[in-house]
Amino acid sequence: MKKVYPLLFLMALFTVQSCAQDNKLRFLEGTWKVENKETYEEWKADGKDGLTGRSYRIRDGKEITTERLQIRKDKKDIIYTATVLNQNQGKGIDFKLNREIKEVFAFENPEHDFPKKIIYTQIGDNKLQVKVLGENDKGFILTMIKQ
Repeated sequence: MKKVYPLLFLMALFTVQSCAQDNKLRFLEGTWKVENKETYEEWKADGKDGLTGRSYRIRDGKEITTERLQIRKDKKDIIYTATVLNQNQGKGIDFKLNREIKEVFAFENPEHDFPKKIIYTQIGDNKLQVKVLGENDKGFILTMIKQ
């Protein structure tokens, strides 16, 4: 019976750490607008341990979804999946959370052509920076404001 307690302790510790990591990404919940553009990213809790979202733009007063997004736990990893409409035969591309430093969350897929990295940086409660990077860290940066 003594051997069971350390195992239970480790399982509980892993669960607490996983939940804490997931909760750190909850700041994404809500609607974010790209500065100086009619482009948005919207995130909602999925009722489990993750988030679902979408990117969209407003054209002629109508919302046009351009991408479906998801952040989920997959075994021991946190996975960001982006499904760009009309690309990749409708299949999502997975990016693994490789780095988390304070308010910086770096999702990476070195095998993908572009992007290879998607890095979310929380700047206060209502501001967010998203770096979308390819080979040699070339790409673009979006600044988003919470609506």
